[in-house]
Amino acid sequence: MTVCVRVWNLPTMDSGLTGTSPIVTDPLRPYTGHSSNKPLHFSLMRKIEQQMNNAISNNQNWQSANTAVTFDEESNVSTVFLHGNKIAEVGDTFIRLFDGGWQSNTTKSRLNAILQEHGDVGDRVFQKAFDWFVSMNTAQGITTVPFFSSMKLANL
Repeated sequence: MTVCVRVWNLPTMDSGLTGTSPIVTDPLRPYTGHSSNKPLHFSLMRKIEQQMNNAISNNQNWQSANTAVTFDEESNVSTVFLHGNKIAEVGDTFIRLFDGGWQSNTTKSRLNAILQEHGDVGDRVFQKAFDWFVSMNTAQGITTVPFFSSMKLANL
């Protein structure tokens, strides 16, 4: 038996949902295919995270609700704050991750939005059994290491 399900195409940062695509699948097996070049763990980014990434990309100072970006012209580095705590530094060739003292879902979401936009495909922060880890794309493939505050990833 097959069932036709509706799957939304993923929106880009400057457009809304673009329509639907019919996918035929076996209801006893989960659908695992995708047409995006992003990994399967890709999720929709929150509006505040899109605005945060725009500020980082455009080298601008920005603040909304609990999130702020400051840009230092001397070092050419954007620093991201969540509730006044530094959670990331984004430079031309690196991303430095911090937990700001709080390994919360919101911190993790902001860091993943930064990695999705400014990191390499496959870079992400995730939690397993209450511990944080970072998966990063390396010459040997995707490598997973324990998260530690101030860890630096290259974003060449």
